[in-house]
Amino acid sequence: MIKNLVLYIVLGIFLLLILNIFLLIKNPSVYTDLVPGGRVTVSDGKDDVNGFIVFPSTTGVSDPVSTRDFRKDSDVVKLDEVTFQFDEGVANNEISYQIFFDDIDKSFTLSLLQEPLASSRLNAEEALLKRLAVPKNDLCSMKIIVNTPSFVSEDYSGNNLGLSFCPGAMNL
Repeated sequence: MIKNLVLYIVLGIFLLLILNIFLLIKNPSVYTDLVPGGRVTVSDGKDDVNGFIVFPSTTGVSDPVSTRDFRKDSDVVKLDEVTFQFDEGVANNEISYQIFFDDIDKSFTLSLLQEPLASSRLNAEEALLKRLAVPKNDLCSMKIIVNTPSFVSEDYSGNNLGLSFCPGAMNL
């Protein structure tokens, strides 16, 4: 009886090992690792993993960043097949910023629509941090453009102003 039990356990372990080897050979590029802090690293290029969006690092030295899938939030507007808008900031009864997300290249655009630009940028950054629930340094490795149109500021229009807390940001 004990011999049969040991035989079944060994056989079960052997079959699980064979199954894992088969799955690894069949799809070797998939590797998902959930590490402390909720970061998901995925090497197969998929952007939606278990309710998360995975953003490749733009720096090449940091891990990809994952956020919960905010595209499904009730206040997010799908403008077309790949563009989403959320978090319009209002100050003095005017829109001070808008945030857009491009699903193809996984980029954000923070459009500053009101002077003072430093205040509008700070409010947009806070809204983005709250929406994505990631640390500031993770935003620095994501593709984010901060801009303003010429009707708001001719001096700064046409430039990527950057996030105020990231290297290379323009002082406003």
